[in-house]
Amino acid sequence: GATMANVMCASGFPEVLAKRREGKLGDYNPLPTPIVFGNCLGWLSYALLSKDPYVTAANVPGLLLGFWS
Repeated sequence: GATMANVMCASGFPEVLAKRREGKLGDYNPLPTPIVFGNCLGWLSYALLSKDPYVTAANVPGLLLGFWS
């Protein structure tokens, strides 16, 4: 499950890299980015409070990608 969550969060990564190289958004939809960030932040908070390493592993990469992009 943690692997699938990481793959899902990383699916938009190539497009973000391409748009950053171009220096413009073009047709890229930035709306999902803060949603991904908020979702991963909420799950990461839960994971840290419940000391669940699997939920933590599933959400740290998504949080970082949501913050970066």
